[in-house]
Amino acid sequence: MRIDVVTDTYEPDINGVALTLGRLVGGLRMRGHLVHVMRASERNGSFDPGETAMPSLPLPMYHEVKIGLPSADRFRARWMKKRPDVVYVATESPMGASAVKAARTLEVPVVMGFHTNFHQYMKDYHFSRLETAAVNYLRKLHNRAGMTVVPTEEMRRTLEGMGFERLSVMGRGVDAVLFDPARRDASLRQSWGVWRDEVVFGVVGRLAREKNLVTALGLYTRLQREFPDCGMKMVVVGDGPMMNSLRSEFPDAVFCGMRRGEDLARHYAAMDVLLFASETETFGNVLLEGMASGLATVSYRYAASADVVLDGINGLQAEKGDEEGFYSAMRRLLEDGEMIRRLGKQARRTVNSRTAGFRGPGGKRDRLRPPPAGCRAGMPHGFFVGPSSGNERLQGGRMPEVSETCPGWKNCAGGGYCGCLGFVPRQPLAAEAYALCPHLVEKDGTGGCGSPVPARKPR
Repeated sequence: MRIDVVTDTYEPDINGVALTLGRLVGGLRMRGHLVHVMRASERNGSFDPGETAMPSLPLPMYHEVKIGLPSADRFRARWMKKRPDVVYVATESPMGASAVKAARTLEVPVVMGFHTNFHQYMKDYHFSRLETAAVNYLRKLHNRAGMTVVPTEEMRRTLEGMGFERLSVMGRGVDAVLFDPARRDASLRQSWGVWRDEVVFGVVGRLAREKNLVTALGLYTRLQREFPDCGMKMVVVGDGPMMNSLRSEFPDAVFCGMRRGEDLARHYAAMDVLLFASETETFGNVLLEGMASGLATVSYRYAASADVVLDGINGLQAEKGDEEGFYSAMRRLLEDGEMIRRLGKQARRTVNSRTAGFRGPGGKRDRLRPPPAGCRAGMPHGFFVGPSSGNERLQGGRMPEVSETCPGWKNCAGGGYCGCLGFVPRQPLAAEAYALCPHLVEKDGTGGCGSPVPARKPR
């Protein structure tokens, strides 16, 4: 297929949308699809092979963020010359809206991605009165597309309740080879001033208001004050408009700045506990990266956390907005080093089960095989192609190259997805997979074909 992707942000930008699109585009190209990325940039013309720079302006007071400008004429000119089979619009900027308009004019199928809760940002930036207007704009734009993809079933239900139409779930995953506990570096911990048995709490991501960093760092400061004899350190990885204010307010924290690739993975692995206090995520790739790195995590129970974390099994959770519950989880980990190790180990196993790739007969892994029709498992690094809402069931028939690897698939209420990874894109993912397929998935979130965990018999 010929696919054009329209987005305000893309690699090497460091944010969840750019990361997700980079993996998606890479996976599609690996399967032989022709993917061209049309991205917002301050410079016009060609960007890199397979990319086109589109006109944009920097966001006031946040110059790292680019807003694409309306470009309907450019889109029409390109698509009349090189007509794509489908256009994927990842961001809802004026450029994204003009891409939807141009594609509809030319009768090119349009799929949009819901990657960011922009309407929820209104409160963080003191524009609460505009939240309703933002929701109305997003709903109108997305409902003009043939389909909108979202990262979790929870998000699908939320948007459906707000009047969004034709929603489909496209799951997320993580590069479990890059993010690995084996990258733990004692010398890096020493450079942070960490003694051997001290607990390193960490936050990773863009240093911006919507990430709720003041809450996370404030709770850490409270922990320091109430447990002065317990060794602990706070490490902040990332950059953004709040860097200077956070440095001033929390001088005891170690600020490492922006990190990429293996350097970022090394910083994750050198931590012990990842704090993920954001309340505005559509998913939260950071949480999966921390789990893949073998960290115990503390998060609010929604988005990625509701999708992959089982409280007390592979991480700790608090209800969204419950700061006391979040603090209680931090305190439990500070007082129990064995729990940190146990949760980190189970987190790693959960992520491996979710993103290990496909297995053929005999359990041999094959990252290149496309998913069978109706399969609910992940494509490499966690993407999957499956039914639109997660509610359908396969009605008989044989799933090629899956039934051989999963002898219990015919008895699976989930409709055969367990032959690949044992998970479905619904909430909470691990718990529901266990409920539907106990013959493959352990209650702690591990399991699936090829897992070292003993298989259970169907109940």
